[in-house]
Amino acid sequence: MEKGVTLRGTGQAPVQKYWKDLLQLIETGQFDPTLILSHRFQIDEFRELYEAFDKREYGIMKTFVQTRFSGPPAPGTPPLSSLRNGDIKPSAVAPTSNT
Repeated sequence: MEKGVTLRGTGQAPVQKYWKDLLQLIETGQFDPTLILSHRFQIDEFRELYEAFDKREYGIMKTFVQTRFSGPPAPGTPPLSSLRNGDIKPSAVAPTSNT
């Protein structure tokens, strides 16, 4: 099953030590990495998205940033939200907070 998962190290976690084991868990269906996604937004709203994320608004935690190259949302992943239109879907992983 193709999920289009990319694992990248940012120096905050020992990715190189665990990535092969984690990828195997994903490939065998023992772990679904999409369960950590809270929202999905278009890339053209990235400025507003980052500001809301930085202020911890709307339960935004882990988002999928959709580009023109993105495939359709996988089943069980968050639907597309829009900060500009005020159409923010409830977080799939955290209580929503506007403050």
